[in-house]
Amino acid sequence: MCAAARKDQSTEKLKLLRGGLRAHVYWDGGFTEVPLEPGIELVFGRGQDCDVVLDDPSVSRAHARLVTGPPIAIVDLGSANGTHVDGVPTPENKPVHLRFGALVELGDAILVVRTPPDTASGENVGAPARAVAEQAALRDVARRLSRSNIAFSVVGEAGAGKRYFADLVHSLAPHEDRPFVRVGCADWSESTIDRELFGCARGYGRPSDTEHKGALQRAEGGTLFLDRVASLPSRIQDKLARALDQRKFQRLGEELSRPIDCRVIAGDRNALETSLSAGTVRPGLYHQVAGVVVHIPALRDRGPEFAELVQIGLTKAAAQLKRPVPTLDPSVHELLREYSFPDNFRELLHVLRTALLASDKLEIGVADLPARLHAVLSDKRRRNAPLKAELDEVLRARILQALEDCDGNQTKAARVLGLPRRTLVARLDALGIPRPRKGKRSTK
Repeated sequence: MCAAARKDQSTEKLKLLRGGLRAHVYWDGGFTEVPLEPGIELVFGRGQDCDVVLDDPSVSRAHARLVTGPPIAIVDLGSANGTHVDGVPTPENKPVHLRFGALVELGDAILVVRTPPDTASGENVGAPARAVAEQAALRDVARRLSRSNIAFSVVGEAGAGKRYFADLVHSLAPHEDRPFVRVGCADWSESTIDRELFGCARGYGRPSDTEHKGALQRAEGGTLFLDRVASLPSRIQDKLARALDQRKFQRLGEELSRPIDCRVIAGDRNALETSLSAGTVRPGLYHQVAGVVVHIPALRDRGPEFAELVQIGLTKAAAQLKRPVPTLDPSVHELLREYSFPDNFRELLHVLRTALLASDKLEIGVADLPARLHAVLSDKRRRNAPLKAELDEVLRARILQALEDCDGNQTKAARVLGLPRRTLVARLDALGIPRPRKGKRSTK
């Protein structure tokens, strides 16, 4: 990079720093937002003399130093449990440059440097540099996120596996035996979702109404997964943002404040930055759940690990049907790879469940796959087939039909087809159609 380009980049980052850059820090039971100014250094650690105090036993007394620069960098100060950037350990006392949205682990605490959501810098604000495409990498991210009650968002197409990832984070956490509660935010009216999320006291609304525990209370000690979070009404988004910020909430019809003791994961089909710009996600909620954003790629973009995902789906389908996990005929793998799965992992799971129900053996064959999948693939092959092959199939069908109608008489069949008999014979040989004997019908 030339000197002028480096200067322009540095100037741009300086503008971002002055424009409201923030460090979001999460640890077990705690969260803080630290405004960042250019040219400063902040020490993060458990010691009371640190600039940012993290009350977490996995964090050393003086764990790491954040240098705002620009460029922004993190320096491990010889901590006991190390400092990691996007899963990679950093050397002691050497600065490691950070991109915006990088996941920095200080022991089990997590630090994310974020730009303001309305920045015009062109950075992918707060999001990973690329979608996490490998199952092993997804599991590694899930493991790191499971260490604390950090709120985060997971985005991807319908059926891509957002709920699976949220469940994976929950299962890897120390509280895996605690509740995992999913709320479909698009499934309720505004008044009903208010009651579903926050709960209500006995007699609220009508004297006969019973007490209702909301999702925030039912998920106590565990995980709350908010699916399609951008579908929440604006008023509910603002109310939820305040509750997450204060780590407490009130049930409808009740003045008592109750603590929030669960991890909140927000799922949506669109990037939350896009929803924020479109006005469907409120800024307050965005800041609470978009500190870390995990992108789940579509199934069609996960070619190298497709076989592993099929096995995961097969194991899950067998468990749901209480059946032994079968093997797959190699030709089934080939057909599944050929299909595009527009509904992603959810559709793959449905296909495997259907095949399991159709099979009474310990191996699933091609015949066990749903007829709809065969029809789609057949149509795809027909459309992608070379023109000559398609024309040969049409000609073959016409010749066989003419021979059938003429009781195998080649002379009559040639006349029906408008061909010289010699040409018909040549076509029979070229297409591999056996010549019928006189008085015998051809076999298709």
